[in-house]
Amino acid sequence: MLSFRLGLLPRNLVILATVLVTACSGVVGTADPTTPGGSAGSVTFAELEAAAARTVQCLEEKGLSEVTASYDAENYNFGFEWALSGDSSADPSLSEIERGEAIAVECAKQHLDAVAAAWQEMHRAEIEAANRAFEQRIIRCLREQGIEVTELNPTIVGQIDAAHPGVRDQCFNRALDEEALEREQSGSTTSLPDSSG
Repeated sequence: MLSFRLGLLPRNLVILATVLVTACSGVVGTADPTTPGGSAGSVTFAELEAAAARTVQCLEEKGLSEVTASYDAENYNFGFEWALSGDSSADPSLSEIERGEAIAVECAKQHLDAVAAAWQEMHRAEIEAANRAFEQRIIRCLREQGIEVTELNPTIVGQIDAAHPGVRDQCFNRALDEEALEREQSGSTTSLPDSSG
């Protein structure tokens, strides 16, 4: 079985995310941070979980199969996976990936984004701390490659990319891998129950 994952990334790493946002990933969660009832601010995890479950149901109703949602406790967000057609030896067509991603974005906008944005706003301090830690991972890697840097901003990133093509991307991917390994070891990802019964 081939699968595709759409993750909700609260990270404010636009200048760094060019490698991450490819045909096989997407960023969702730009809606106005209000709860389903319309008041800004506070939402419960149960409301967030219910919104993710509605998103899974929407994805399934629009034709995606074997949909699962998992909560990433370190990033305060849900990610979604679904099966792609075809056998595991062939790459899925880009149109199939784009179709699934478009459905996921549509369903998330309809059912999840507002609740997720409010949830993430409630956890802004923790998210910002995680973003700083992630940036430090990248900086540490760049230093290990002989690139002296103390911060990452658009100007510095442009200079690094011009002088050392591909190195920042490698460090970004390494930071993602390290973070994923830590998350796996700590068990900070949980899944919603299978809705297919």
